[in-house]
Amino acid sequence: MIKLTIDGIEVNVAEGTTVLKAAKQMGIEIPTMCYMQDDFHNHPSCMICLVKDAKSGKLLPSCALPASENMNIICTDEEVFEARKEALELLLSDHVGDCDAPCRLGCPAYMNIPLMNRLIADGKFEEAVAIVKEEIAIPHILGYICPAPCEKVCRRNTIDSPIQICQLKKFVAAKDLKSDTIHYPNKATNSGKKIAIIGTGPAGLSTAFYVLKSGHNCVLFDKNECAGGSLKYTELDKELPLEVLDSEINYLESFGAEFKLNTEITKSNFEDLQANYDVVVLTTGSNSSKLFTELDASDKGFTINPDTYETSIPFVFACGSSVRTIKMAVRSVA
Repeated sequence: MIKLTIDGIEVNVAEGTTVLKAAKQMGIEIPTMCYMQDDFHNHPSCMICLVKDAKSGKLLPSCALPASENMNIICTDEEVFEARKEALELLLSDHVGDCDAPCRLGCPAYMNIPLMNRLIADGKFEEAVAIVKEEIAIPHILGYICPAPCEKVCRRNTIDSPIQICQLKKFVAAKDLKSDTIHYPNKATNSGKKIAIIGTGPAGLSTAFYVLKSGHNCVLFDKNECAGGSLKYTELDKELPLEVLDSEINYLESFGAEFKLNTEITKSNFEDLQANYDVVVLTTGSNSSKLFTELDASDKGFTINPDTYETSIPFVFACGSSVRTIKMAVRSVA
């Protein structure tokens, strides 16, 4: 055993014990910004846990300072407090770390992935799907087709393999849609407004979800006999089971969306939409260019405000691949 003194009190500790752990055994709390198990070696860098060697007067990081015989350590004088404070100020002034998890920053829809993971781990599946649907309107679909940019930046990559975020999202979404108590978010008070959405791909379906959640009514128009847009009629349909697409569409119908299929929107009936709806949203992807050309009556061309997505036609908005070609469905959802 090694005998040392900390703040005037003698203590005996096992050889190899750090001053930080010795102080903790005595009930003396030294601030730290890290926690490592016994079988890990600390690499002092933050200097928040500084203490003073009374004999030399030196300030040393207690997390990596081994206790030695007859050592005399001071933890609580003014010089120590000021040094810790300065170390913290330096850290904050030069902070370039992630205030958000990389997976969330990597998600185009900025979904709160860490919270979803924690809720799933605790078996709180209903709460988990509620978090998902704050930012992802069609999680069951995206569980199959999203290329998972969030997983590419997962911190677990440097240790073994990334957390299977898309599979977790798909799991809670599927579980929710099959349950007797499907999660529907609270709707805002009905505004009496009516929104026309042209297109039923990922951007159109997502628009409908948030329009309804915001307390407005909506009708989705599509020239095809089935809803789904690119999810139904492009290469995405090879990856996406039909029943999954149908489940999300049925969910939106139950939530209040109305679908008018086999209805192609051209310049002639577009004016009817403007007359009968408060807002029109174009989400028809690459097919929008033809309609844009028909609608453009100005010399400046058809423009879209990058901040609001309102077009040069008042109360007409455009999003998804209608604005620019988007290869990832999750970006259209975002």
